[in-house]
Amino acid sequence: MSAPKLTEEQIERYREWFEALDEDRNGSIPLSRLESALADTVGMGMPLVFKPYEEWQRMIRDADADVNGTIELHEFLHMMARTNHSKSAARFYRRAFKFFDIDCDGYMTPDELYSRIYRYQKHITNEELSAFMEAADGNKDGKISCDEFVDFMMS
Repeated sequence: MSAPKLTEEQIERYREWFEALDEDRNGSIPLSRLESALADTVGMGMPLVFKPYEEWQRMIRDADADVNGTIELHEFLHMMARTNHSKSAARFYRRAFKFFDIDCDGYMTPDELYSRIYRYQKHITNEELSAFMEAADGNKDGKISCDEFVDFMMS
């Protein structure tokens, strides 16, 4: 089964993620690096929110189409396309949203986003978080609803 098509914006976003993970800049990411990055995310307290780690591990190993122990950009894009457009993607993002909605009021505020992200991912800048908030806040009310989050993540 072929992966759904990605938009140019999605390709650029995923390319940036890939390049951030490609620490030695050789055009590939060892499976162990992807698994480590995932373990860092799961360590954020998200195992109840996201897919089980074992499921992600299988997905990463399945993405290694040439079975060389690394993921090249085309494999990464294919993996992300399949993940982003799967039947359960919206449900996945709705569960993920709950992790950020600390007070359970149905909205992700800048403070909630910053609180969760800075606690676990200190390398992200204020500018990057502000850009995410601005891009995902569809009605520009200063907070992100679950529907806005899901729409943004699936776009």
